[in-house]
Amino acid sequence: MSELLNKFMVEILGEEGSSALQKAADRHAALSTVLPARSVLGWLLLAGRYGFEGQIPGIENSYLSLNKKEGGLFSGFIETASTGVPESYEFDNANILHVAAATSVALGADITPDPSLRQVDVARLGKNLDILIMSRFIKLVKQELEESSSEESSVEKGEFESGVKAKPLTPKAPEEPIPPSPRQENKNATKKPGFSITKSQANAKCEVCGEKQIKKHQATLCYCMRDLAKHTKAIQTETGYTLEFDDQWTENDISVFKDIVLGE
Repeated sequence: MSELLNKFMVEILGEEGSSALQKAADRHAALSTVLPARSVLGWLLLAGRYGFEGQIPGIENSYLSLNKKEGGLFSGFIETASTGVPESYEFDNANILHVAAATSVALGADITPDPSLRQVDVARLGKNLDILIMSRFIKLVKQELEESSSEESSVEKGEFESGVKAKPLTPKAPEEPIPPSPRQENKNATKKPGFSITKSQANAKCEVCGEKQIKKHQATLCYCMRDLAKHTKAIQTETGYTLEFDDQWTENDISVFKDIVLGE
């Protein structure tokens, strides 16, 4: 795999996700012939929903313009200068497969698949890649929102970029706090709707990263969703486990996780 492709995949999949997929490809050599190009397609399917203008993920001195047109077609251009020589490719009224092929070639991918590949294996790889790319995208968006919220909080506290704190307001005598009633506590609870999984589903390895979701009756989760493990509770039942999620889980997180575990 070219250096550009490796940087691209680490950016869109994360270090652990990229490594896990590469190991899977090493175990099935035929898959390695379509992994890079299908990763590019998976990212473009997400980026192309509303169009895209900017640097190709992980690739310095690059630019992708992806303008969505009627009928699911695209116009735009791809620019890369990784070798020191600017290269560009324009497209118009092109479908997403054409754009993915052009982008893959620009990043140094060989888009010729191994003839021994089965269609079912390619479809399974594509589904897993799409899940992992969406999971990574959600994590990055949440991270940006948290950083933005942290900056706003600093401004509210009088901590500005100049490093000079605003003059504090005259403090008032503290008021006796009013303890919340049980009804208020329940109202403020933000537990998200969970779902149940069987013992076999709990012990099954994620097809993307190869990790289980439950270990020693604890929700450790696979690498794809690992950062949400501490916000997940696994309750053992006769047939498996009931999973509960706190307010750190979004609806998209739960949807992606269901797709990984239940194949929905």
